[in-house]
Amino acid sequence: MIKEIRHCRICGSADLLPVVDLGCQALTGLFPRRLEEDVPVAPLQLVKCDDASAECCGLLQLRHAFDPHYIYGERYGYRSGLNSAMTEHLARTVADLRRRVDLREGDAVIDIGSNDGTLLGNFEEGRYRLIGIDPTAGKFREFYRDDITVIPDFFSPDALRACLSGRKVKLVTALSMFYDLENPVEFMCDVRDLLHQEGLWLIEQSYMPSMIDRTAYDTICHEHLEYYRMKQIKWMADRAGLKIVDVMFNDVNGGSFGVIFARDDSSHKGAAPLVEQILRHEGLRQYETLQPFAGFEGAVCEHRRQLITTIKDVRRHGATVLGYGASTKGNVLLQYCGVGPSDIPAILEINADKFDCYTPGTGIPIVSEAALEQIHPEYLLILPWHFESMIIQKEAAFLDRGGQMIFPLPKVRIKQSDPKIRNVDYKPLEI
Repeated sequence: MIKEIRHCRICGSADLLPVVDLGCQALTGLFPRRLEEDVPVAPLQLVKCDDASAECCGLLQLRHAFDPHYIYGERYGYRSGLNSAMTEHLARTVADLRRRVDLREGDAVIDIGSNDGTLLGNFEEGRYRLIGIDPTAGKFREFYRDDITVIPDFFSPDALRACLSGRKVKLVTALSMFYDLENPVEFMCDVRDLLHQEGLWLIEQSYMPSMIDRTAYDTICHEHLEYYRMKQIKWMADRAGLKIVDVMFNDVNGGSFGVIFARDDSSHKGAAPLVEQILRHEGLRQYETLQPFAGFEGAVCEHRRQLITTIKDVRRHGATVLGYGASTKGNVLLQYCGVGPSDIPAILEINADKFDCYTPGTGIPIVSEAALEQIHPEYLLILPWHFESMIIQKEAAFLDRGGQMIFPLPKVRIKQSDPKIRNVDYKPLEI
């Protein structure tokens, strides 16, 4: 069920240097229904491919990997359509791609890692050959439109070719999944083979430098095997027959970057100057050395101390703290910091599939977010901190009646509302 790698997942180098260790954690994406349920445990240790040689890529990656069939089984709970900020982001993404590629009636569009079909739902109904492929798609089939072909499985070029009946794909999207692959170079080559000569392919995933800058160690979870910067993306594209036509940065999931590819024999103009600019900027950060990662690990340890101190201090004064948003990222933070039900008696959640479950490794009960009106806590620990604006807007009534929000990252902050000016301010922490 758990595999330890001996070679880099991209370039095959055996020189893997340990850089960050979050300890052994219960599978971060599994929410047990009983406290006594056995949840498998695996290390969360990052290793860096040593890129002292030009043939090595410098990838930051997990040393251990769970069997993906276990991670993305019936117990997988993430749904894009439940998060308004994510649905808006996906709608904007589709609108942007529509401006870039000449989509005509009957053209094929594939979303790899299609989840509950939210992204594909932004295309006109009945106009295109829409295909979603995802191992969790069977569970979420009811949320897909009838005109979308659903393949409830892991990425399979053969399964997709069978659906395409010989045609090539005009547009491919792969959001929040490219960093989950055991063999990303092979994946790139397979997608290139499916792509129309004038087609485009978008990937979007967390950006490793943003993770470092924001101390966003909750990004490190059992699902995500790779932590990319531009160097590795270009390294693979050059070897897979692809050219980069654009790169975009955003704040999604704590800091992400999107990369748009075209086939190297297409008429799409490459973005070589932009790519070189990004590579130069990354070079200044010295990611080829261990120095940035040592600083990151130190910041992670200090953050744990600050968060534990903050929660203990609030509890010592008799206040109740509830968690807000039961998520994979939140599970990483809770386990690493040792936050349990004695600190947070429950976590409020919107996804009904997680109601009456528990957080893995820490055993905190998960309840409906409607319980906020019955429990009336003084504080909420916001685990999906990267959706800050959306959550503040959604829970304005909680703030206006004197409630306060603890945002754990990028640094520990407490937010409260001043009813006189109907505004939200930060309370400085003295730790």
